[in-house]
Amino acid sequence: MDGGKKPLVVGLMVHSTASAVVEASSLADHGADALLVGVPAYYAPSLDTLLRHYDAISRAVSVPLLYYHYPEALRVRLTPLELKELFARVPLAGVENSALSTPELARQVRLLPGGARIFTGLSVNLLDAVGAGAAGAICPLVALMPRTARALLAASAEGDRVAARGHQSRLCAGLPQCLPALGVAPRLMGRIVRSAKRWGLPLPQGAALPHAGVKLALAAQGLIRSAVVRAPQTPLGPEKQRRVLRATADSCELRAGSGARASSVGACLNDVVSPRAEVCAGPATSGSARPAFRVCSAKS
Repeated sequence: MDGGKKPLVVGLMVHSTASAVVEASSLADHGADALLVGVPAYYAPSLDTLLRHYDAISRAVSVPLLYYHYPEALRVRLTPLELKELFARVPLAGVENSALSTPELARQVRLLPGGARIFTGLSVNLLDAVGAGAAGAICPLVALMPRTARALLAASAEGDRVAARGHQSRLCAGLPQCLPALGVAPRLMGRIVRSAKRWGLPLPQGAALPHAGVKLALAAQGLIRSAVVRAPQTPLGPEKQRRVLRATADSCELRAGSGARASSVGACLNDVVSPRAEVCAGPATSGSARPAFRVCSAKS
């Protein structure tokens, strides 16, 4: 991106094609650099239905589109051959594969056009995914531990498997602290546990959906401006907010040094005052690249 600007990929999950076109156009107009487009899963669409859906969106916007392959959540599993046909008929830029199946991801890499980029949607198989041809990952823990993720990608590219495995182990070591605090859907956590056993790490089960915890952790790093979640997601109460901030403070790689990390997390902890309050990031304070935190009352 020009001037060092990091690309902003925005998720788009709309069941109606007409509504998806309107939303995609609005997101592109407001600065999205690419769109991660989920399937309209309610009606269990056929390949032909998906072709029409993605084609309509691609005709409405000029930004790149990524296909969101997440069959466990969206109940739609295109085979690699079907995905190849979709890419042949619609100008898609890549795939986020959250299926936790490295062989399936490898087949996607082999069959899709050379310019298409495949990203894993999970941190526990990042090394395996990159070895199978993935370009990287789009997932919360990689956003929370960017230095380790970048080091893993660099070591893998250099053929240093020992160093790469060490970085993968550090990513997995962040899971027991971060994921139970953030909350992870039980069936997804079960697959994560099975995948991570190869690293010899015990991963406890989570219970709730992760959105509120993930947003709070990202806001504490200054990566997003607000930790507020919209209905029907449930805001975190004060104790759960404290758990998230304490857990992620130990594992997450904040952009600032350790002193700023303690100050930022301490500010967040001090700002947790009621179950109906959410931590939000305001403008950066003088002489600091990091935002100031305050309590923003959640709307009813």
